[in-house]
Amino acid sequence: MIKKNKTTIIFANILTLLPIISGVILWDKLPPSMPIHWNLAGNADSYGSKAFFVFGLPLIMLALLWVCILLTALDKESKKQNPKAVSVMLLIIPLLSCCLSGLTYGAVLYESTFPVYFVNLILGGMFIIIGNYLPKCKQNKTMGIKIKWTLESEENWQATHRLGGIVWFFCGAALVLTILLPEKLSMAAMFVLILVAVLVPIIYSYCFYKKQKKEGGFEPKPIYDKKKYKVIGIIVTLVLAILFAALIPLMFTGNITVEYGNAGFKIEADYFEDLTVGYNEVDSVELVENFDRGTRVYGFGSSKLLMGTFESDTYGKYTLYAYTKCDYGVVVRSGEKTLIITGKDKAETEKIYEKLNLFCGD
Repeated sequence: MIKKNKTTIIFANILTLLPIISGVILWDKLPPSMPIHWNLAGNADSYGSKAFFVFGLPLIMLALLWVCILLTALDKESKKQNPKAVSVMLLIIPLLSCCLSGLTYGAVLYESTFPVYFVNLILGGMFIIIGNYLPKCKQNKTMGIKIKWTLESEENWQATHRLGGIVWFFCGAALVLTILLPEKLSMAAMFVLILVAVLVPIIYSYCFYKKQKKEGGFEPKPIYDKKKYKVIGIIVTLVLAILFAALIPLMFTGNITVEYGNAGFKIEADYFEDLTVGYNEVDSVELVENFDRGTRVYGFGSSKLLMGTFESDTYGKYTLYAYTKCDYGVVVRSGEKTLIITGKDKAETEKIYEKLNLFCGD
């Protein structure tokens, strides 16, 4: 499969990593922290470092692409697959990588909300293309509508994919048209259409299976090659173990330090963006015990650190740089903005308070 589709795979790899080139070119114009998640209103509600967005996300998409490639290559039946259907499968992730990164760069550079209606447009286009190729997709274990009844019966597979192609095509066309609706209604329509595209073929496949069984025409065939799927299971387990091992340090490590300059102080934090505040911007500094942390809107949280934007009844929406085990905090107010900082313990937090009180008081 890989040799047969070598040109397409090379093109897919380049396309997936293309946002990195855009990010490097735009590097100086991009803010230190980049949005990595948007809510339904098109407003950013989760951020990551600029380096993570520019380099990390495309590399994650590349890893996902290769998972798809390897799983397809391990399926012997993929050799008989329609070449165009394979090409469509290989290009879905690269196109998503380019489209979503491009829209995010545009929203950040022009200081606008994320154009959520474009999501419907992108999804609609994908559904139309996939719907066109679903009926051409031959029975296999990696591409198409892979459920028990389609995998056990080639007749069920063909019938389900013929109907699925029609459903996905028309749901895609409807998704494209939803951009003409008001934004909230457009989002609601998107969820309904996705649900229809997923559920209708599955329900139809089950009904087809029941009909086959009733008429005595259902002869199940083995779904799995035990040896092959044992190898896949080992590979997946190893990948998950490596990812888990890489994430463990994030949960138990990291520090927050406060550096005091001539004109302001800087909070340097591991795993999150740094923050600089001028002394002349500070209206008040207060040391509090058992402060109301509320809930995290976005940011980074682990067993050791809590950082990002939080919201509580006491402080409203505020910025927090804290150690989880410290109940004391320094509340810094600047106009309508509130910042809370903690040290590792009470004594370290009190030192931060004394320093800030000294510099800001002058």
